Amino acid sequence: MDELARENLDAADLEQLQSAHRRQANAAGLLQGCESALARLAGEDGLSLTRALHQVSAELSRLSADEPRLAEVVALLESADIQLAEASAGLERIRDDFDLDPARLQQLEDRLSRLHELARKHRLPIEGLAGRRDALQAELEGLADASGRAERLGRERQQSATAWAAAAAKLSNSRAAAAGKLGQAVAALMAELGMGGGVFSVLLEPLDTTRPTPSGAERCEFQVSANPGQPPRPLRKVASGGELARISLAIEVAALGLDAVPTMVFDEVDTGIGGAVAEVVGQKLRALGAERQVLCVTHLPQVAAQGHHHFQVSKAVAGDSTHSAVTPLDDKARIEELARMLGGVEITKEVRANARQMLVRAQAG
Repeated sequence: MDELARENLDAADLEQLQSAHRRQANAAGLLQGCESALARLAGEDGLSLTRALHQVSAELSRLSADEPRLAEVVALLESADIQLAEASAGLERIRDDFDLDPARLQQLEDRLSRLHELARKHRLPIEGLAGRRDALQAELEGLADASGRAERLGRERQQSATAWAAAAAKLSNSRAAAAGKLGQAVAALMAELGMGGGVFSVLLEPLDTTRPTPSGAERCEFQVSANPGQPPRPLRKVASGGELARISLAIEVAALGLDAVPTMVFDEVDTGIGGAVAEVVGQKLRALGAERQVLCVTHLPQVAAQGHHHFQVSKAVAGDSTHSAVTPLDDKARIEELARMLGGVEITKEVRANARQMLVRAQAG
């Protein structure tokens, strides 16, 4: 750092140093070149350019009386004469400024040598030494305050840990309150969906709080008992396909308006149910569909009748391939499809009336 600090490493100064060195290193040649040019202009080796211009200009001026266009040539020669005079004056000033100073040249070479040595030491071009100096200065300042910085970081870490603990405790309290409400609401809906006596709870399992996590001080897991007398177990392990679909429906209905899920798909939600329970499932899906996009695959007319829109999914074999088709149903086709689901192969007038009544009752509800 001291080596770099002793040198002026600003870009402008480096450029001026290199320019001055080039000028001093080539001073003898530059001086000789200026002297030679002045001698030629002055005519020391023969006729001077200035005298030659005067002679040509005077001769053409006399001839311009007979050829007016020569006046333009004379004007150009007079301008050239002026520029030659200015060029000679400039060369004289430059010549007089040259100072053949071996001591000055040695001084410049010594400084350049030091800079080149520093550049090799830091494996940088000379122009990069200023940046290296600034980086070392910053590192030095950081090392000088290492103990104080460690103390500040320790205080900041403790403050962050305290703030996290407070936020985690607040979140834990909110989770505990919400877990009780959600458990009761989902259990009540499970009973409506044909799982009477079922239990739903949210297990809050504490985590190792010695290492703060973004999700708080505990992990949450849904637990369920679909049958009376059985202890709750993790939902992901015990629920069958149909039960899982209905429990998911119950959770979504209980949490309606609290999440941002735009689309939900329910399949097998009608497995193992029928009659009144199926109608309740359909009603819950319809309520959910009023707030979100809900897609439900069902074979029960009690569930299907509650849909706001209907699509018929069918398969057809053509050659060696099987193709699926999805067809939107209008009002008449909806009644026909519901009647087919209700009546089987033979669709009677009474079955169609029943299907129509189911749609009317669903829309009114």
